Amino acid sequence: MRTSRHKGITPRTSGIPGTPQAGDRFGTAIAVGDVDNDRYADPVIGSGSEAIGAVPRHHPPPATH
Repeated sequence: MRTSRHKGITPRTSGIPGTPQAGDRFGTAIAVGDVDNDRYADPVIGSGSEAIGAVPRHHPPPATH
């Protein structure tokens, strides 16, 4: 196994929208699928308690890919 290809993803990773907040539960739901039809697997990461603007704890949870 080559670990040089592995990458950790956090709320502070470039390209992840929003601002990291305590309690936003980043990564509580994870899925993989080809969401943009480019024939490559895309990670989809949920953030179950992310506040969106003035709406705290938005549901359903937002996801990013």
